[in-house]
Amino acid sequence: MERDFAWEVAKGFGAELTLLHVLELHDYEFSPRVLDDMMDSLLKRLKQRKKREKTEIKIREEVYRAINAAIGIVDYAETHNYDLIVISTCVQSKLERFFLGSTTEKVISYTHIPIFAIPPTYCLA
Repeated sequence: MERDFAWEVAKGFGAELTLLHVLELHDYEFSPRVLDDMMDSLLKRLKQRKKREKTEIKIREEVYRAINAAIGIVDYAETHNYDLIVISTCVQSKLERFFLGSTTEKVISYTHIPIFAIPPTYCLA
C-alpha cells in the first residue's frame, strides 16, 4: 500500500522513486535469489504502471544491509539526501510492540527528514 502512496507523491511532484528493502543483519529468511525475485516482481509491476499511466517517473530499487530496519531506512535516506520517507504503520500485537517497538516510530524519532506515515487501516485493505 505504501508503494501506491509513494507513487502518487512522486508523480505529483515529478520526483524520483526509490524502493528500499533493508536486510537486517540477522535476516536469514531471504536468500539472495528470493530477494531478487521479489524485487524483480515489484519493479515489473511499477514499470507496467508507469507505461499504463504514461508517467515519466524514475524508479530505482535498492537493497541495504543494516543492524535493524529503522536504522537502515534513516541511514540510507540521510546519506542520499532524500526529501521524504513514505512508510506504513501496520498493526502489531501488544507483545510484539512491547518487545520490538514500531519500526515506523523509530524512523520518525531517528530522523529530521519528513515522514509520510500511512495508517494501519490502509495497510489492511
